[in-house]
Amino acid sequence: MLTIPLLIDGKEVNTSKTLDVSAPATGKVVHNVACATSTEVEAAIAAAKAAYPAWSKTSPYERRDLFLKAASILGSRLEEYAQYEVEAIAATPGFAAGFDVPTSVSLLRDVAGRIVSLSGSYPQLGGDRGAIVVKEPYGVILGIAPWYFILHLIIVFFVADIMKECWLHPWFPCSRLRHRSWQYCDIQR
Repeated sequence: MLTIPLLIDGKEVNTSKTLDVSAPATGKVVHNVACATSTEVEAAIAAAKAAYPAWSKTSPYERRDLFLKAASILGSRLEEYAQYEVEAIAATPGFAAGFDVPTSVSLLRDVAGRIVSLSGSYPQLGGDRGAIVVKEPYGVILGIAPWYFILHLIIVFFVADIMKECWLHPWFPCSRLRHRSWQYCDIQR
């Protein structure tokens, strides 16, 4: 049976404790997920902090290219990802393959096109007063999402921070969601 590992510092990490993940429609165990202890959580945070300086210096064009690559990989594996949604959250095949995964591919492409246009602004505060808003990286972020998130919502969760130069936050989804979030991280490697 497939065991979904943790992804820490770009590496798959298997742990001694796992959880069964059952398909909500059938109750059948479809895979297992590795359980993180405080040691793995601390390692994930340390890895994210260590990766941050280099990632924050990547150009918008490099980040754009990564998103386009992820969209291409996801699009080429559409049926596989759709099947994961059918199993993990009881999505219908039509919804998963006809809406959610294609929407996720489109979202990644859309974000890729927007990355190069992010910029600061100069709002006027009234009279002779103004301000300067500067776009700059802000570091490690933690995210937690419910099990029933569909793929394009997972991508929405990640992309805003990544396109703004944050990478890749420690993210601890529940066991049902871990497989899909692992897949998303897998296409980003």
